[in-house]
Amino acid sequence: MPIFENKLVQAVLWPLSLLYGLGIALRNAAYDRGWLENHAVEALVISVGNISVGGTGKTPVTLFLSQELTRAGVRVGILSRGYGRRTRGTVLVSRGEGPLCTPQEVGDEPYWLALRTQQVPVVVDEDRVRGGRILVRDFGVRVILLDDGFQHRRLRRDLDLVLFDPAQYRAAPHLLPAGFFREPLRSLRRAHWLWISGQTVDAQRQPWQPYFAGPTAFIEFAPTGVWEPLKQRHHATDILKKARVVAVAGIARPARFFDMLTTLGADMVQKFAFRDHYVYKENDWRQLRQAWRVTGADFVVTTGKDWIKLEPMAKTDKVPVLVLEIGVHLSLERLQEFMQDIQGKMQERF
Repeated sequence: MPIFENKLVQAVLWPLSLLYGLGIALRNAAYDRGWLENHAVEALVISVGNISVGGTGKTPVTLFLSQELTRAGVRVGILSRGYGRRTRGTVLVSRGEGPLCTPQEVGDEPYWLALRTQQVPVVVDEDRVRGGRILVRDFGVRVILLDDGFQHRRLRRDLDLVLFDPAQYRAAPHLLPAGFFREPLRSLRRAHWLWISGQTVDAQRQPWQPYFAGPTAFIEFAPTGVWEPLKQRHHATDILKKARVVAVAGIARPARFFDMLTTLGADMVQKFAFRDHYVYKENDWRQLRQAWRVTGADFVVTTGKDWIKLEPMAKTDKVPVLVLEIGVHLSLERLQEFMQDIQGKMQERF
């Protein structure tokens, strides 16, 4: 059970959450009243963010939107802080033709996005205003997708998309460090769209409704296929049906990944769960390889974000590794409304 979901821990940390909430309120008030300035760039800025920590699917949604916008003929770029990277300043992750750096230099998510996108430049910069201007100047982008940008208010945005998982709220509805939340629910008033993941409940009991009256969409994250990176092959998810697998995940909510494998019919003979953004060591790979051998598993199965850190160790081995590919699913009607909203804002700007 995550530490946030322990009621005793929540009670002990509650006073610290009050102090954290005061700091958040003061910062937001400073931006709302113009005491802190935000800065525009010559592109439409769409923030993909949340008000909680981890596990809401910002990276797959950013990838999904970049693909949809590219298909619509829009020149789009991705901008991220690059959480966990070992560098500072502006780093060009991709010109739209694959990664130019290592995951350690730019962070897990930007590297993965660069690996999975075509014709989409990716930049990391802790100064998102500077990074956004570089995307416009050097690549002529018309739309910037700001990955994990809801709390970064210094860069002015045209559309704030917030991802929300009601299960997180039910489990630990408090601010950090006593709960999952980086901001209180009232911060949803800044959002333009709310995409809700997970199982829906009675409309009268939705926690966001007192604070958000804008358009909503219910989304699901589901497997779309399986990638065999060492052989550069793609498979249908049927390859996992009745397969004996060693599963490994170092993400915010590894249980979701394991549940997906079970739903696909995989027989998980052993599973390894690591903390989010975990940096794998040689000893970790040796344990995975040993588990594969001892259990007689058919495959080691992992996530895309984990694979990019396992690859340097795995590529010299003969262990068959599969990556489960996750896609975003929402109704065509809602997607069309969202894209029309973007087009309308582009017409206003340009």
